[in-house]
Amino acid sequence: MIKKFEVGFVDRVKNVNTEVREFRYAATFLNISRGYEISKFIFGDGVDMLYYIVGDMGIGIFRDLKETGNYCIGLDQN
Repeated sequence: MIKKFEVGFVDRVKNVNTEVREFRYAATFLNISRGYEISKFIFGDGVDMLYYIVGDMGIGIFRDLKETGNYCIGLDQN
């Protein structure tokens, strides 16, 4: 199921901005502190958008977003 989300997201991003050249993956869903660290790193590296799918990792991401004012797209099971 995750692969379907990835394919759709990548397709739409490249449809809007053909210059997008990189997608990064966290390889975890449940680690809150890892979500925070990844968000800090990704936005600190100049990335425009973070897209996360399911899990507690989103809590860490949103903690960083609250501090920095950045935005993300995400979803969970419901």
